Amino acid sequence: MRDMYVRRAQPGDFDQWTLLWRSYLAFYDEPQDAQITQTTWQRLIDEKEPMYAFVVIRDGQVVGFAHLIGHRSTWSQKDRLYLNDLFIAQPHRQNGLARLLLEHARHFAASNNYEWLYWTTREGNATARTLYDQIANRTDFVQYRIFIE
Repeated sequence: MRDMYVRRAQPGDFDQWTLLWRSYLAFYDEPQDAQITQTTWQRLIDEKEPMYAFVVIRDGQVVGFAHLIGHRSTWSQKDRLYLNDLFIAQPHRQNGLARLLLEHARHFAASNNYEWLYWTTREGNATARTLYDQIANRTDFVQYRIFIE
């Protein structure tokens, strides 16, 4: 079995993370803005921010990431943890790495007294949803957005 593990992202991961970030944005047809990328990275590694980045390492390389955002809730005294992004590089998919990141996120949530770990995905993201259906409960919420310009 190859050496693989999850750890908190470190400043030295930026170059490898950026390559994955670009692929992730392309998957969702999102614009690739260098300034937003830099801001996102700084927030993810800033210990004062309620944002967390975990990377999965395989054979010494960053091959995936999970970005989490902790936030308050009006329905509970406990905070909740939102999985904002999850991505595994194409050649490393179907090897249990997404599950490993999700388990790490679950453990992080439990260790830090979050009430929930939750996320959204596109309805047509069948590969991811197959995994999600195995490890989480799907809710009946439908998401709406108002874009603020």
